[in-house]
Amino acid sequence: WRSQINIIDFNNAAIGALKQTFEDYLFDEIEDESYREKFSKIYQHFRQEPGKSDAGEKGLAEVNFLPDEDFEEQWLELLIKQVKQLQDKGLKASETAILIRKNKEGAKIIEAFMEASKKEENAGYNLSVLSNESLFLFASRGVNMVMLVVELLIDSQSKIRKVALLHLWLSWLKPELKKMGFAFSDQPQLTLNFETSVAESSGNWLIDENFESVFETELGEKMSQLRQKVLLSSLDETVTEICAVFELFKIKSELPFLQTLIDQAADLKITLSNDLSNFLFWWNEKGHKTSVGVNEEVDSVRLLTVHKAKGLEYEAILLPLFNWDVSWIGNLSPMLWCRPETEPFNRFPLLPVKAGKSLAKTIFRDDYYEEKVSSYIDTMNLVYVAFTRAKSALFINCKKKPEKENSKKPETPGNSVNSMLEFALKKMAGEQPFAGCMNKDNTVFRFGELPVFTSGQNAQEPAWIEDYQFYDFRDRIRLRLNSEDFLTEKEHRRSVKNTGKLVHEILAEVITSKDIGPACNKAFLEGRISETEQKAILEKLE
Repeated sequence: WRSQINIIDFNNAAIGALKQTFEDYLFDEIEDESYREKFSKIYQHFRQEPGKSDAGEKGLAEVNFLPDEDFEEQWLELLIKQVKQLQDKGLKASETAILIRKNKEGAKIIEAFMEASKKEENAGYNLSVLSNESLFLFASRGVNMVMLVVELLIDSQSKIRKVALLHLWLSWLKPELKKMGFAFSDQPQLTLNFETSVAESSGNWLIDENFESVFETELGEKMSQLRQKVLLSSLDETVTEICAVFELFKIKSELPFLQTLIDQAADLKITLSNDLSNFLFWWNEKGHKTSVGVNEEVDSVRLLTVHKAKGLEYEAILLPLFNWDVSWIGNLSPMLWCRPETEPFNRFPLLPVKAGKSLAKTIFRDDYYEEKVSSYIDTMNLVYVAFTRAKSALFINCKKKPEKENSKKPETPGNSVNSMLEFALKKMAGEQPFAGCMNKDNTVFRFGELPVFTSGQNAQEPAWIEDYQFYDFRDRIRLRLNSEDFLTEKEHRRSVKNTGKLVHEILAEVITSKDIGPACNKAFLEGRISETEQKAILEKLE
């Protein structure tokens, strides 16, 4: 095994302690001992052995337990601090990986690192983050704005879309543009007021009645401008025009997302259809999960899910959100498809039953236990994969289990992986070689020290698109008709045919009175006049 000795020792002890905690506390509710034996057998060979027997005690494993009430404020700040700490020891950004469990967690991490990279204090650090799966288009507020505008171009009366677009404009884009020096009118800042008298659980949230006037004031002119411009535009031109009107190209962090959306629109107009309805259908079906293309050779911090990390290894692994449930709970409980053997249920070859503790006392008990134990195994597998990706440094950040005041009952680990890890580490801290690794507050477990890293081959430096150049071709290219006087502008700015010019062209082909009919018929066949106009011209000329 290529990991440092301290990483291997920590993983062997921590995973072993977690395995024992699972068996001691989670399997109590399962009466059949065969399930406990099955679980134990799967992990009987979990221990790792060092690849070099003479390797010194190197590597760092650190677990931080943050207060539940402050976790949201602290975890991102701590994560950035840890990445900087690794780079202070000479570790390249590309040798660092941040592992998450769900893709949706990635967008917040990317945004936080981008904001941190702009600060003067971080000028000497590489805080760029690279991820294929967390750079989905739906994670971009700019792309979401574009698609909301597309929906409003299709259905201009959609109140939900208007409110969503207005919210993004007032809460994000307009303030961002103001920071860049864009000037807006001096009118008082308009806000949206949600009806708060309705209970949150009812789901019947209402928007203030004046939102229509707010929308018209803030975005009415932009929407009118777009309706005129995109009427005959292709899909990619429409997306580009929307971005230009809303000044989205000025937001540097949105450019990779917007460019990907424009590229997809250009492809769809050829492969699918060149209309907004089909574009919106594509977005709802699969377009929102399109990922921004990235260069794997760029020297950036890697961000990926634990599932995608299988088979990979990095010098440093960071688990910033190790707040995992050991199994499904509540509404996340799966539907079990059972094969009942008891009458009258055995009339059905398969019977759908919602998983829950109550099934333990029914004829579906075995199906419930099987599914529950499978979820324990899946969770333990994820923990094993996450911990064993690290070669030299492993950082784990999670919520600390709330302590019960004046409780005389013995401490139990709880039903989350992080609380079980805390329980296991407290026991480990009383034994060698981990004695003294847990601090007095039981908030930090630290085993080993960070080694000094030596830089290998230089990777490519990341580069952001600084400016997106866009020019409206309609200001420079125009379609010229066969005859410049074929259409003339009448009142109400309506274009109509120049009849006098047409009659003159017809007469140019007439030598004798016998040529009038064929000349009019030729003009009709060429599409210059209609059948009604042909009859009227014939009557006048004859």
